[in-house]
Amino acid sequence: HINVIFYYLRKKIRYNANLFTKRTTTLDAICDNYIKRDWTEYIDDETKEVFTWDKKPQSFLVKCVNRKGMAVGKKWSEVDYVYIPVFMEELKHWVLAEIDLAEQKINVYDSMASRVHQNKVREVLTIYTIMIPFLLEATTFYQERKEIKKGAFALNFIEDLEVQQNG
Repeated sequence: HINVIFYYLRKKIRYNANLFTKRTTTLDAICDNYIKRDWTEYIDDETKEVFTWDKKPQSFLVKCVNRKGMAVGKKWSEVDYVYIPVFMEELKHWVLAEIDLAEQKINVYDSMASRVHQNKVREVLTIYTIMIPFLLEATTFYQERKEIKKGAFALNFIEDLEVQQNG
């Protein structure tokens, strides 16, 4: 299962830091579900006064940023990249999102290439471009990483990847 793979990747990164040139950590598919669910709740709150990071499942995401939610995770203020598998429900397809905290962008690694497919992936990952900065503001991330300014994250599709053939 994908969550087990990302757990062992996180563990390898944490305990074998010399093998990795990037300062990084990972999340899992549960976090993907929570981000999407939080988005639905956030977007339904027209006044933006009811939504809070203090209750579940939002509080779990705050714990992940602060290294308390994910087993063998790292605090986001100590890394530059966060990797998360993102499930495209409508497409029944996984993509990898690389959250580049320093550059404030989300790099998308997708093994399927078509304009229609990319538009659907963009629609889902636009949620991340809004929710990640909002999540970071709910923590001490910006106080600990003063070189990173608050602001929106851009979406960037990585080109020239191997493409899977369906059919």
